[in-house]
Amino acid sequence: MRPSPHEWRDTVAEALDDPELQLGYRDLVGGGFREHDGRELAPPSTGRSWVPIDRADQPVAAMVLDETLAEDPELVRAAATATRVAIENGALEGEVRETRARILRAGDAERRRIELELHDGAQQRLIALRTHLTLAGEQLEDRLDRATLERLDSQVEEAIKALRDVAQGALGANLRERGPGAALADAAAQAPIPVRLEIQGLTRQAEALEAALYFCCLECLQNVAKHAGAGADATITVTQHSDRVRFSVSDDGAGFDPDAVRYGAGLGNLRERVTALGGELRVDARPGYGTRVTGTMPLQGS
Repeated sequence: MRPSPHEWRDTVAEALDDPELQLGYRDLVGGGFREHDGRELAPPSTGRSWVPIDRADQPVAAMVLDETLAEDPELVRAAATATRVAIENGALEGEVRETRARILRAGDAERRRIELELHDGAQQRLIALRTHLTLAGEQLEDRLDRATLERLDSQVEEAIKALRDVAQGALGANLRERGPGAALADAAAQAPIPVRLEIQGLTRQAEALEAALYFCCLECLQNVAKHAGAGADATITVTQHSDRVRFSVSDDGAGFDPDAVRYGAGLGNLRERVTALGGELRVDARPGYGTRVTGTMPLQGS
């Protein structure tokens, strides 16, 4: 079994007899290097040395270690080579993750394009149509004709609201402008089921992380509304720690047997979003005891 980044750092630190050793991996999304807990690997202070680790002339990692170790370059070179090999062994996993991340970014860009088209195209035309209906109604004297136009006006207003909802769901201007906390609060208020929202310590993060957090919680809410049954309530909990964000969406509905259910595209999309950012997703469910979906994602570069 391949060691985790944290375990590998401890292994190298022990081999070099440097308990303060820092090991950072190349951040494919934000650039620079990040340690196993998501912190950026900063330039060394006095008494420490920076050791780059390259693969095919490309930086893949870096170590910050005791400068006295530089007196034994063979030892340092051996540690760097072992780290590079460990990264190469896990390179396929990293490439798959980065590919998923690129696909998600492309999908979000397409949603943004759709949102703009809806706003600048169909929505504006419907607003113009409603204005014409209002002007036409003011010129009619027959009560029945005016009532007909008023009904049409109401239907156009509903269509405009539906388009706005679609545009918000496409990417979420509210998400970009106010952050996932405010966007989730709006989603909870508009949900067809009672939703309790608990957010602790959440700050603005990179767009990819905020989008993943928001859309995962939104997808879970939709699943609760569809499958939890009548009278079900949902609870969304979001907690930010020093190195990660954790969310959970739970309900007290019908639940299901995970071994007897084939997961559909909804849960597949959740897993894609979470794992593309280096996170983990867990689903806990029992018939008659509701469902809980929990995701944990490391903090990303802004």
